[in-house]
Amino acid sequence: MAIDTSGAGLVAFLQNNTALLSDVGSSVKSGTETLSSLVDQLGKNRKDTDDLLQQIQTMQFDVAQAPDVKAQQKDLLGQLAVLTDQIKKFADIPELTTPLYAQQALIYVTLANTFITGTVRKIITFTPVEVTQLRTLLQQAALDARQRQQWADVLTATVQVVKVALAIAGKVAAA
Repeated sequence: MAIDTSGAGLVAFLQNNTALLSDVGSSVKSGTETLSSLVDQLGKNRKDTDDLLQQIQTMQFDVAQAPDVKAQQKDLLGQLAVLTDQIKKFADIPELTTPLYAQQALIYVTLANTFITGTVRKIITFTPVEVTQLRTLLQQAALDARQRQQWADVLTATVQVVKVALAIAGKVAAA
């Protein structure tokens, strides 16, 4: 599925992911079937996120005329390359990749803002307060992911204990 890379498309994509994560958190208690379905959806969204990142990374960038801007852009592209490698390295650990994705997004915005047209500044503007709020939300998302994993571990352990109890009860009943 191709994701719209416009501002509205990215916002819709992020809202869908937020709603999905909220559903995952609230359904832990409702049963393994629902959780399994949501895990499948989460896997699909992860693939869509990877596809989106690949689309963004392959976009062509204009080259600025001023030498200092070119140097800044080269530095930013280098930072993006390092972050991309780190994201690939820790792809299975959302607690580590979430802040890396946030940092990557900020670098992309900084890179886009180095161009003379100023288009990005007109479309997507963030105040320092909004940036702080976004960072806080990303940190909370990482904490929520850890908490959901803990609940999943507890549920798995409970199922294992019930299986052992049933096996013992079956042996006692047979004797």
